[in-house]
Amino acid sequence: MRQQDTIHFFDPDAGDDPRSFYHVRRQMPVGQGGFHVGGLRFLTAHPWNDLPGHRAARFTNAEILYVYDCGSEPKKHVYREIDNLLDSRPDRQLNILVLSHFDRDHICGTPRLLRASDGFNVDTIILPFVDMDERIVALARATASTESFGGHIDTFFVNMVFEPTATLAAFGPRRIIFVRGDGGEGERGPGTKPDPDGDFDPKAAGDRDGPVRVDLKPAYPDDPQRPLELASIGFENGSEVLEVRHAAAVIHDPTWSLLWKLVPWVRPADPAAIAAFRAGVETIFNWKRGTFDSRITDGNVRKQMVTTKRTKLARLYRTAFGDKNLTSLCLYSGLVTPADFDAMALEPMMEAHDLTKIGWLGTGDTHLIEPGERAAFGKGYGADVDHTSTFVFPHHGSINNSDPDHLVSDADHWVAAADPIHDWEHPHWSLEAAVRTMERTFHRVRSPEATGFDETFLVSPKV
Repeated sequence: MRQQDTIHFFDPDAGDDPRSFYHVRRQMPVGQGGFHVGGLRFLTAHPWNDLPGHRAARFTNAEILYVYDCGSEPKKHVYREIDNLLDSRPDRQLNILVLSHFDRDHICGTPRLLRASDGFNVDTIILPFVDMDERIVALARATASTESFGGHIDTFFVNMVFEPTATLAAFGPRRIIFVRGDGGEGERGPGTKPDPDGDFDPKAAGDRDGPVRVDLKPAYPDDPQRPLELASIGFENGSEVLEVRHAAAVIHDPTWSLLWKLVPWVRPADPAAIAAFRAGVETIFNWKRGTFDSRITDGNVRKQMVTTKRTKLARLYRTAFGDKNLTSLCLYSGLVTPADFDAMALEPMMEAHDLTKIGWLGTGDTHLIEPGERAAFGKGYGADVDHTSTFVFPHHGSINNSDPDHLVSDADHWVAAADPIHDWEHPHWSLEAAVRTMERTFHRVRSPEATGFDETFLVSPKV
């Protein structure tokens, strides 16, 4: 039997090093959706053997808190987990919220999470750059989905489709970061005012960073072909709006002895499918070819899209996209320099490994079934894939997004957040079987609270 790859153990006395910290994370049990929470808790304030709690309580004393996606279908499951998280965080501080893509079951909990009266105060919101035409594709996709089970499209989702910057700025973040995708010939780059942005005011936001900071740094510092690209577009309701490519959000203390990173990576949707959808919209509305951009600014047209034209848009989505996916943002969470650290896996316990393999990779609805897409993903994350201990299957473990014969990671734990309300095979049996063949662990996170997946690591600099 092959030895399970895990992480390198260190002497527990190393936990006395004040530079040591806990990394805690939990795949929240929201069923069909996405809600991942991670945190860093430093030993300067907590003894190394003072273990974090279970479930949402593990985040109570975390100095850094971040969330990747916040939604479920139905919404009641994510609402329950948001309330549990809020109960564990009396300071109501959230450092980073990352939204992978414009699907309701990944974003619908955002208004509850950031509710002004009793929600979190968020510092930074990160999401993929998506043009208006693709956001309308997302609206059509949501319409096609609701037709299957009688739901409705809520106001927050509609506002995110038509005015994402203003919608997110209303929650009061210090900054909103749009991440540009890799590839995409003819794609506008940073420095050009992006389509999602509205009218900006010149009001500057205050710096909310404390002793632990989160700064944007190059995601590929050793690759001159992929330099950090960053442009400040302006301010919306006091929130600075940035557009970036090849960027990592690096969490560090004043001495830079702690270096944790969150690396977003975006693969744009199929431009041919978007072009076909765009042309179809012009046909539905009897517009002259090429007038999509100017017509879509009309409020009456937008109203029609969510009322009288919904069924036609849904049909058009199915024709143009089928099983293809929209732009989706992946996220890697892990050490900047894993070779400089040792770690102990406390939950779940794991055997020793020669790598400090504690990274986490969430994939949203990314398409990883074709060789070219897998190659792009591998280039996007490079050695970080080798340091990934936990990999979350894209699209709830759909067989349309992953190839069981060519999984893209050698992770120890594989997660599918799925609790089907349709006849979809989420997660697909063949993906689960592939994980078992690799002698790795498969976790299906559903809506019952007991199915949430908890992880705890004690991390210390090598001496």
